[in-house]
Amino acid sequence: MHDGLHHLPDAYRGVREMLRVCSTAAVIVEPADAPLTRLALKVGLAGDYEEAGNYVYRLRTDKLRRLFSEENVRGSVMRQDLVYYQPWTFRIYRLFARQPMFSLFRLFFYVANVLFGRWGNSLKAVAWKI
Repeated sequence: MHDGLHHLPDAYRGVREMLRVCSTAAVIVEPADAPLTRLALKVGLAGDYEEAGNYVYRLRTDKLRRLFSEENVRGSVMRQDLVYYQPWTFRIYRLFARQPMFSLFRLFFYVANVLFGRWGNSLKAVAWKI
């Protein structure tokens, strides 16, 4: 699931259903309820609602771990990253489309994720059943 569960009023119920119907593993990429997310909300870099008016329900790693344990998955891996993709920023990204700016942008984002990613706003999780 990629950026779909956060539209549900109970994303964790959606995860349970994914685990029920999947035969091997479930892969989840969703917004994270994380320190950097909360900071971005406070300073106005992120919002609780998408442009279309949908509320964004964010997932927590501790709740996912508990859910995976309750559902008896054999193993799981989780990772958070720093991602920034507000629609108005796409104009800014054009500045970095060509070399050497693209390489500098990639290096900056890599370093930012090494330093701050574990508190980032994007949660990736894999839970396998076999």
